[in-house]
Amino acid sequence: MQSSVYYTFLKGNYDFNLNGFLGLPTTKELYNYALQSNLIGFFSNYTFSKTHFNWTTGIHGNIYDRQHIGSEKTLGKLYKNYGYKNESSVLQRQITHISGSHSLPIFNIVIQLLTIKEQLHLIKCNGISSTRNSD
Repeated sequence: MQSSVYYTFLKGNYDFNLNGFLGLPTTKELYNYALQSNLIGFFSNYTFSKTHFNWTTGIHGNIYDRQHIGSEKTLGKLYKNYGYKNESSVLQRQITHISGSHSLPIFNIVIQLLTIKEQLHLIKCNGISSTRNSD
């Protein structure tokens, strides 16, 4: 069995001079983009092996959130947005070894488990909508 937990964190910002980028004379206009994000996850898989057979099954999940603030030196904060994503999946894989070093993957399945909010977003993106009567 193999398992792992991971975490990454990002926090920083950068300035952007649009006129300088375009090769125009520089003005006092200077944009700043501040970023922050967190990603934490977990995975685990188990492999069962016999002489001509390997079976692997596992799970994976993670949570991601981010924040982005755009501002301009003289105007101040222009916008602030957030994003998040929760993701989980399960997998199964079977490999049968034929002769010598040849291997034949019999099947390889990865099932993506989406939250209800993500499923509704996918339905909306595909142009499908539903209405509910409130009698």
